[in-house]
Amino acid sequence: EELAAAARSVLLDTCAPSEARASAHNFYGRVALAQFEDFAPSLETVMPPALEALRAQETGHVVKHGRSRSVRTGSHEERLAAIEAIGNYAVACGARFAPQLPSALPALCAQAQHPNPQLRAATANALAQIGRVLGDLAQGIPSSDQQAASRLAEAVAQSLSEILQQPGSSAALRCALQAKEDLDACDGFLSLAGATSLSSAAAGRRSEDVEDSDDDQEDEEE
Repeated sequence: EELAAAARSVLLDTCAPSEARASAHNFYGRVALAQFEDFAPSLETVMPPALEALRAQETGHVVKHGRSRSVRTGSHEERLAAIEAIGNYAVACGARFAPQLPSALPALCAQAQHPNPQLRAATANALAQIGRVLGDLAQGIPSSDQQAASRLAEAVAQSLSEILQQPGSSAALRCALQAKEDLDACDGFLSLAGATSLSSAAAGRRSEDVEDSDDDQEDEEE
């Protein structure tokens, strides 16, 4: 209870250091996986700060060899923790996470072209988690909501395709390919997403065939 109160206080304090807020996102992400659907009432508290972290402007970028790269800062760590937490919230809460999707998914999809490969890898993982939740919901979605659900699934597929097409990092590529493979096995997701660009973006590659690359070491501590 004391830890939860402290984490909540940090999340709600806009002046708290980014490192502290990152720890709070990590804490709630673990709590969600322990509580499952019982965590759903806490979404009202934890989701707004997580989305705020994803929407925040980042200044930690440098240009190296003609490519934009991300310098690791406190805000980077908070963004990473928020991405991972959102994926955990979706998995833990399942159908009860659905009301969060219209605001959470656009913010998450916006990370697909982030210059930092660690963030793109985390985004791919979170997109796969949300895609599986959409797949689980597919059979019970009312016909009046079918079109909206399909748009969400298409957004997941499109953002994964964007990660697959980014040059460089093997870690981000591997995570995006794993996400594609997971969602290919999810009939509910495929029924919503329909024909996607995922297969063409994957270009026959499989996650198990991706080797490590030097670009995965491109982050610098500040």
